Amino acid sequence: MEPLVSIIVPAWNCARWITATLESVYAQTYRNWEIILVDDGSTDDTRSMLDRHMVRLRYYYQENRGTAAARNAGLRKALTWRLWRLLLFSRKTWKRISSRLRRKR
Repeated sequence: MEPLVSIIVPAWNCARWITATLESVYAQTYRNWEIILVDDGSTDDTRSMLDRHMVRLRYYYQENRGTAAARNAGLRKALTWRLWRLLLFSRKTWKRISSRLRRKR
């Protein structure tokens, strides 16, 4: 079985981009992942944009404390210690990570 990868997504007022971010994860060939999204006190429509995604991610809300605090909150919720901090979800990045994970089995 492929190792579980925890994807931590700190989010603050990102309603405009959050769907594209999540869909880029869904489009990857590597499938054994969990998404932990930490909403860092968004005041826009970030939460409502997530409604159709809730079955595929774990959502947490916190008062606004900044990106680092949101990321750390997500790390504490992760089911695995095999974590990759992905700032850009690109096919090239995912292919490289998938290759590394498959070699480490």
